[in-house]
Order: sequence, then C-alpha cells, then structure tokens
Amino acid sequence: MARLPLVTSKEQVAPKDHAVFDSIVASRGAMQGPFTVFMNSPEIAGRVAHLGAYVRFEGSLDMRVRVLAAMTVARGFEALYVWG
Repeated sequence: MARLPLVTSKEQVAPKDHAVFDSIVASRGAMQGPFTVFMNSPEIAGRVAHLGAYVRFEGSLDMRVRVLAAMTVARGFEALYVWG
C-alpha cells in the first residue's frame, strides 16, 4: 500500500497546480510513473519534470549517449519502469 496517495487526475490537485499537472501530461503523454507520487508536492513535481526534460531532450550530449547512460543506470538499479 502506498504511503502517499497516487495522483492520477487533475481533480486531485488544487486549481493553482493544474498548470504543473498539464505540463507533465503534455510532455509525457499521461500522469504516470513517479510523477503520480511527486504530484503530492506540485512544486517538486514541476522541478523534477523540468530537470528531466532538460537532461533528456536539451542537453549537449548526443542523444545516443544520453539513451545509453539512462539505460545503463536503469539496469544498474533494476529500474523496470525504464526498461518497459
């Protein structure tokens, strides 16, 4: 059982935080994975989403190197979510 509720719909967050919710859904297609927990603190969720987007899509490394690094770390931590 989760210690924090999983936030999966916009109605679960305050109206002032709808923009953060919408931004995450727009960039990732749905509210899923760790963001369902992060949204218990919309400020954290927004910052993590921004950092993730920067590292994944806007960094200076070649995309192949970024994907290789992500997959290597995911394998090291047995992060099945990333492999899925």
